[in-house]
Amino acid sequence: MNKGEWVAVLYDKKWHAGQIKGIDLDNEFEVKFLRQWRGIAENRPVFKWPTPDDIFDVDLKDVACKLAEPVAVGRSGRSPRGF
Repeated sequence: MNKGEWVAVLYDKKWHAGQIKGIDLDNEFEVKFLRQWRGIAENRPVFKWPTPDDIFDVDLKDVACKLAEPVAVGRSGRSPRGF
């Protein structure tokens, strides 16, 4: 996995979508997480970047899989669509 890629991370028996912002020598990833928003676009949930940023260090074992890069939706194009 590389910086900039999107991943699903398992935490507290739920998956959370985020983007890898950094990788350290111990194979821990700094991940910036999205939060699911109330809306639905094209039958998929909508995610937004929270304020303040939701950034955590994640062990490789907690990364469930890679995700495709989300597509922006909305008038401003700033809200990532579901995966």
